[in-house]
Amino acid sequence: MHGSPDLPTKPRQNIHWFDQTGAIIISVNYAKAPQYPYPHALLQAYKALRWSLTCSATLEGIYVNPSRVAIGELYRGPCSIFRDALPLDFKQVLQFMLYPSLELRLPYDLRLARSTINARNHSLPAWMARAMEQSYLPPRVCKDDIFVSPVAASGDLLRELDVPPAVLFTGSLDCLKEEGFRYAQHLVKSDKVHEFEGGTYGFSVKPQDGSKEAQVIFSFYVLLDLFREGKFLHVLTLTLNQVQILDPIQGIVVEATKGDLLFLVTDELIDVKS
Repeated sequence: MHGSPDLPTKPRQNIHWFDQTGAIIISVNYAKAPQYPYPHALLQAYKALRWSLTCSATLEGIYVNPSRVAIGELYRGPCSIFRDALPLDFKQVLQFMLYPSLELRLPYDLRLARSTINARNHSLPAWMARAMEQSYLPPRVCKDDIFVSPVAASGDLLRELDVPPAVLFTGSLDCLKEEGFRYAQHLVKSDKVHEFEGGTYGFSVKPQDGSKEAQVIFSFYVLLDLFREGKFLHVLTLTLNQVQILDPIQGIVVEATKGDLLFLVTDELIDVKS
């Protein structure tokens, strides 16, 4: 089960997971922030999980073994330890995390600053992380909530909750690895933490120091996600001889040359001819 709004939801991606694991893949099309901030995605994941274990799901041809449920999460971190109204034989057997963000009680700028210089230079830009986190976590949300900042949960609390074993992947060039290690230290089971040497944030989908074309394609998808989440008002599709996508606060995100398909995302209307 995808326990994060960032994990793949396209049928072809789910089929790939099924082919690799033979498991039933549950993928929820979450209501997106900022219109639907935390805890909407969390509650929808819980509702989908409950439904998948009911007779209604069985009638749809979905036969889930309630004692063998794994929840995978990308970036947002572990979120599904609800037990109410689940079958008595329900058991989550695994947390699967890819470069999770687990200490949202601290501003991203501070988490970025405490990392190594090399990691800071390759991590998600502060402006982008702030936009994402502020979208999902408006000021009214308590950032110390363990569903928001799992690192805030003590070892004793995790033991009481009987949190399942975890497999956690981090990138050596991603500042989020620091909180990943902290969370792993709090876990009391036989957990596995694997750091991908040279991996940056998004290493599972982002080309590592690849061609400029690959980097442009990745930046395009990042910007498109931000647009879909309501961060910007307008999108223009451009094919120009020389283009720079600019972050109004930090500077250049990526450069592109003729033939690259780009989305220029702005907060105001732009004269296309100019």
